[in-house]
Amino acid sequence: MRSGCRSLDLKAEDNKNKAAICELNTKLQASEAGVETLKKQNTLLIKEKDAALVKAAGLQNDLDAAKKDMEENQKELEKARADATKFENDLKECEGLRDGLRSDLTHVKGDLLRVRKELAEAWEDNAKAGSLTEAEIAGYTRAGQISPSRLIELEGYEKKAKELETKLAAAEKVIIPIPAGKKLNILSVEYGGQAYQPGSKQAIIDKLYKHAADGTEFTITNDFFGGDPWHGQTKSFSITYLLEGENVVHHLYGLEKKSFRFCPNRK
Repeated sequence: MRSGCRSLDLKAEDNKNKAAICELNTKLQASEAGVETLKKQNTLLIKEKDAALVKAAGLQNDLDAAKKDMEENQKELEKARADATKFENDLKECEGLRDGLRSDLTHVKGDLLRVRKELAEAWEDNAKAGSLTEAEIAGYTRAGQISPSRLIELEGYEKKAKELETKLAAAEKVIIPIPAGKKLNILSVEYGGQAYQPGSKQAIIDKLYKHAADGTEFTITNDFFGGDPWHGQTKSFSITYLLEGENVVHHLYGLEKKSFRFCPNRK
């Protein structure tokens, strides 16, 4: 009886051990599956990390390019401001020259009028009103009524007046006039480091004049300027212009894809 009970106990214990082993095998399989899952997750994380590093490198490159564009745009802006300042100074210098010539011409004409008046008074004293012939002038000169020095003085003033009038006309030509039928004069246009001049880029200049006349906004794009002068780069633009009746240089500048309009004319 005892032998039978012992046999049953051993069998029960064996079954228990087998169940424990089975449970351990199940846990082992689950652990192995967990390890595989962790390996896969780790692989995915490595890929995500590599992708993030690539993206970060791309963003850094974009940031460096943006900084470079900003530096270039800043240089262009400073150059445009310097050009505008130089033009204003040149304009003021031309106006100063013109005003000085006008003042000199006024004084010379005053001296000329004075000498002519003195000569006319001398002629009236001799009952010779009106113009005189060379023979009559020579006669008065010989008679001592009009000295040769006075005639030379008169000729000198007349010559100086003509010279000043010529210089004044030349000085006024230097000051850029407003084109006929326009309310402003576009002096310079630049986009992406390229200058746009009348003639070869007349269509663009005409578009700008139309926006100025209509008072409408225009957007700085490659299409507006008829192409991309600096491929793959963020571009800036600069427009310098004068308004009718003003001697102040106006300046539009900024980055592409922005909208602008000309300053309204106050006349």
